[in-house]
Parts: sequence; C-alpha cells; structure tokens
Amino acid sequence: MELNKLGRYEITQVLGQGAMGIVYKGVDPKIGRTVALKTLKTAGEIPADQLAEFQRRFEQEAQSAGRLTHPNIVTIYDVGEEQGLAYIAMEFIKGKALDEYISEKSPFSIDQIVNIMVQICEGLGYAHKNGVIHRDIKPANIVLTDDHIAKITDFGIAKITSTSATQTGMVVGTPSYMSPEQITGRGVDNRSDIFSIGAVFYELLTYERAFPGDNITTVMYRVVHENPTPLSVANMAVPAQFDQIVMKALAKNPADRYPDAESMGKDIQNYKNTASTQIASTQAFNPADYKGTVVMSSKTAATITTPASTATTPSAASSSAPAQFATKNKPIVLISTITAVVCAVLLYIIFGIFTSSEKASLQITLNILKGTAVLDGTDYQIENGQLAVQNVSAEEHELLIKHEGYDDFKTKLLFAENEEKKLNVTMKLVPVQFPAGVDTAYLTISSKPDIIAVQTNTGKFIGYTPLLKVPFPVGKHTLVYSKEYYVTQTKDVDLRKRREYKDALNLEVKKGTISVSDVIPKKVQVLLDGEPLKSEKDGVTYIVPFGKRKITLKHEGFKPFEQEVVINSQEILKLNSTLEQLFGAISITSIPVEADVFIDGNNVGKTPLKLDKVAAGQREIKVQKGNLLSIKKFTVIENQENNLADLKLLASVGYLKLVVNPWAKIYVDGKSMGSSPPIDNLELKPGTYKIKIENPAYRPVTKNVTINAGSTTSLQHDFK
Repeated sequence: MELNKLGRYEITQVLGQGAMGIVYKGVDPKIGRTVALKTLKTAGEIPADQLAEFQRRFEQEAQSAGRLTHPNIVTIYDVGEEQGLAYIAMEFIKGKALDEYISEKSPFSIDQIVNIMVQICEGLGYAHKNGVIHRDIKPANIVLTDDHIAKITDFGIAKITSTSATQTGMVVGTPSYMSPEQITGRGVDNRSDIFSIGAVFYELLTYERAFPGDNITTVMYRVVHENPTPLSVANMAVPAQFDQIVMKALAKNPADRYPDAESMGKDIQNYKNTASTQIASTQAFNPADYKGTVVMSSKTAATITTPASTATTPSAASSSAPAQFATKNKPIVLISTITAVVCAVLLYIIFGIFTSSEKASLQITLNILKGTAVLDGTDYQIENGQLAVQNVSAEEHELLIKHEGYDDFKTKLLFAENEEKKLNVTMKLVPVQFPAGVDTAYLTISSKPDIIAVQTNTGKFIGYTPLLKVPFPVGKHTLVYSKEYYVTQTKDVDLRKRREYKDALNLEVKKGTISVSDVIPKKVQVLLDGEPLKSEKDGVTYIVPFGKRKITLKHEGFKPFEQEVVINSQEILKLNSTLEQLFGAISITSIPVEADVFIDGNNVGKTPLKLDKVAAGQREIKVQKGNLLSIKKFTVIENQENNLADLKLLASVGYLKLVVNPWAKIYVDGKSMGSSPPIDNLELKPGTYKIKIENPAYRPVTKNVTINAGSTTSLQHDFK
C-alpha cells in the first residue's frame, strides 16, 4: 500500500529499503523541513524473534543518537508511531555513503581524506564523551554530504555506557570493522570504535579492506590474530606517517590504541608535522609480489597500461599522481621476444597493422625526475619524470631509458593502431663499488614531496628519494636536498662504519602571490587545482605554491574561467580576466495583475511580464501593487525559462537574516524555526519579535528584533 503520510510528515518518495524497514523522504509541513523517515517492519512481515531484535535496535538508535547533537552525527528530530508503524524522523542528508565512493574507486586527495577522517573522529569523540559507543562504524554508516561534511549514521547497535543493553559475550557489529574484543565477546569501550575508525581509514587509503576474507570465519580470525598488509605496501602513495596512525588504531590490545578519538584525529590532521622513522616504501617495493607488475629486465620494474587496463602501480601513483590513490592492476602477461613476433605476425595477417598509416602514442612516467629515452635510436629527454611521444607507428619498437647512477631499462613494445600506451618505469640505483679498504655506511632517506635529488655539496649525485640502504663512504659529509619549486635544504651528517643513517625530509614549497583585483566581477571564488583558496585579509590576493597551476575563477551567474599559470617568482602575478555573464529568461505573473516588478531594485515592467534576457544568479524579485507586496530571492538559471507564477501579493512583510556561531536552534515568539547557521530571509510581518537562540553547550540567549516592511533585518550572535 502506498504511504502518503506518517504522523505530521508528508511522504514525497522512497529513499531505500533494508532488512529493518523502508526509509522515506518526507516534509514537516509546519516548518517546511525535509526529513528522512526510517520505519520498522510490522509483525506480519518478519518472524517474531527477528522483529524483537529489530525493535530493540530501533529503540536503541532513537535513544542513543537522539541524545547527540553534533555537526558530524545525523540529527534525530522525532520518534513516533502511526497505525502500528514505528518511525524515526531524522536529518535528510544530500550525499552518499563512503562505501559507495570506495566501490566506485572515486579519487580523493590526501587532504580530502584527512578532512573526512578528522570529522569522523570529532563526531565519535563527542558521542563517547556523552556516553555512547557506536560499535558499528563502517563506510556504509558514514555519509559524505554534497558539501563534504561527514555524518555518522545508524546507531542501532550502539551501547550507552550508563546502561547494560548489551552484555559481555554478545557479538554485534560488522566483522570486517569489528575490534578483537567485539569478536571474542569481551566488554567494549570507546577504543573499540577507534579500532573501527582505523579499519575505515585503511580502506579509504587503499580501496582494500584491512581484514579481507571469503567468509566470516576467515575475517574474524584475521581481526583477532593477524595485522593488515602495511599501508606502505598496499598503497605506496600514502604518507609514511599514516602507517603508524593506522597500526596504532588497529592494535589488538585496546590499551595500545589511541585513548580517545580526538587524539587520533589530531595525529591525522597534523601528519605533515609528524616526524616519521619509517622508510618510504617505493624503494622497497618487490614487483614479484604484485599482479600487474611486469619485470621488464633483471633490474628494473615497469607497468604497461592501455585503455583496456588503466590502473597504475602504487609506485607510479606516488610519482605521477600523488593526489590520487593507486589501485592494483589486472594481470598482464609478459610477452617474450618470440611470443611478440608470433603475435605481430598474427596481427599483421588479421589487421595488416604493419602497413597501416594509423599512429599510436607512448606516455612514460619515471620514479626519477630526469632521464634519456631512446626509442629506435632517437633520443628524447625526460623532464619532471614525464615523457609523451606522439605519432608512433603501429609496429614493434625498442626502448632504452638511462640515467647516470641508475641501471638501464630496456624493453620491446608492440603497438596496435591508435593505441595509447602508458608505461610506468621504476629505475633502480646501480650498486656502488668501492675500492678495497674504504669503509662504508648506509643512507636511507624518505621525503615529502617524493623524488627529491640527493647529492653532496661537492656535486656528487647520490640518487632520488626514496633511498634504501644506499652504501656511502664513512666520514663527515654535507648532503644537499633539492627539487624544483622547493626550498633547498642542506644537512651535515657524520656517517659511521656499517651504520644506517636515516632521514625523513619535508621540503618547504616556495610560494608566490596572485591577485584578482583586476578581475570582473569582483569577489570571485578562486580555486587552485580544483581546491578552493582562502584569500589574504585584503580579499584579492592569494598565496600559492610554486609550479604549474590551474586557476579557476567562479562567480554565481557567470561562466567559470580557467587559466594555467606558472608560479615561479615572488612577484605578484595579476590576473586580468572578465568572466562571461550568463543569462536566462524569466516569466512573472501575479495575483492581482498589473503589479510593478522590480529586479534587484530596478523597475522592469508590470505583470504579466516576460523578459528574454536576465542576468543569471540569485536575484531579488519584488512585485508590488499599492500596499500589497511580495519579495522573493530567486535564482535565475542560465539558458532556460524561469517561471514565477501567480505570486500572491500580501500585506507588506519584512525579512530576518540570522547568523549564529557555531550553531543554534531558533525560536521566534516561541515557535521553532529550525537550526542556524544561517537562517536567511525569514519572512515576517512588520513588528517586534522575541528571538530565542539555543545551543546545549551554552546558555540560551533571547533578543528582541524589529521587522520593517520590505527590508531585511540582520542579527548575528557568537556564542563565547
């Protein structure tokens, strides 16, 4: 039977269906708030024992989440029952769960992952302080909103520390993310949730579960008895510090984990400032351990990627795409010279590729910055670890890549018509031979960013980071660390015989300044490589790292403008751009008719009115006839017809704009108006109102405001 209403909530659509019941999208008509309505199946739909368990979880979720009010925890508004159907009205979230992002292998930058994890830690830390242990933290129970706000959901098996709702010996949760004490039926506390956070962090960074298995028994055994594959092996693009954070969170003994979620969140947020004694993993990578890595010579590893298999090896990801995650490749078979010749003959017979005029292309990515590629005797210089060769004929070619101090890389490549072949090559240092009697030490150096040139102050080139146990003469040396666009560092070292010297570098990027003071329109949003930038105090200058950058300028109602720039100077780079104004059409009718229409204060005619060209973006539409008035904030969408139909002109009203920091529940003359920030353009009749501002962490505040017809009254309150 189709459900149209639950309690006072009007049902608009079905959002999903699970084991416990159906989730609807609804609207509270009293305040116009959109909610998600989670319902519980009735007795006739499931067995009695299962229904009893579902009822317990349903009540537990309402009781535990209902006592929590935090930006990173889904808000419970109401609990009720309608004709035997129990429901929970909760915050409606526009977004999707982390497990969907993981299954789609959606690329997040490291900074985005850090932001998500810090929010999860903050939300859980708040829950723990309020006596609630979630016990089922997993990607499916964490929703990321369209505004990149992480929301913890589904407190159905949560434990309230002041109760005994779940006794020791009962196993509840999802095995892949459960702590060892949950699986073995021992008592749990907040550190059990911290174990689950670690498992989620691991999966976000690798797209692999920390404790995989074909069945529940295998998964549970691994959780209790085994450690996960180190992050430095599962995804070598991951910062080394995360290895330590994850392993601490996933400690088998709760006493060895973080004492609270906030401590873990701080370590994640401050990972760049955390010295790591761990060695960056790309040097230690063993190609034979991973599918998809082809040993092209006895000393050098490479991965070939074609349009049919576009994944890259972890080592390649660390050098060519640091903002994205590496994924394991599908198996690729190494083609021997004889097999290649046979394949070439077959392709010739079937497709005639040797005589074709269609050209292919080759893109090479190295784990070092420079090198020389020789393709069929023609030299190409590799810069910044990248080389693209176009117009490669569809046939077999010989490739040689060389660099002083590194083993040569040699292979044969067979190209088909129009093939775009991608080759990721890991060059390896040549073992250094020292004369008899020369004592040696070992250098192990990791860095952020990766691929930093290491040499002595006398010009002796040692190699690019990461370096792993590279032999070097004992004694006092000055090492020089350098990379384009970064501040060069020097360090005096005293190398001792047979001792390993370890260093974890963090080079500071050089920074320049851009200005948008000459950009039209003013107050544009500035994005750097897709990420929003925060301006300096003047509002028009921005500090940006050196290098080749993509600047995007945005403003509502204008076409975004993109420009690639190279920042390599301390001088201010002034952008001089005029964004293209976008337009849409608008039709306005009113009751009564023949009313004056004002758009952003300009009189544009009388209703009924149709304008073919109105600037896109948010506009203030005022329609007035005598003492009757209607004022709307209306967004004109470009290149389409925008309709404001049958506006009812009422007695003149005014508007309240309310901003509260950090947030609050708002009541106007005792009537709930929802939560801020912000409440924008709340329509009120002229007069004086009592505004009550409530946040459970502070004392409530009451203020009187006067609303004037046709104008907006602004009110801001900052809790302190």
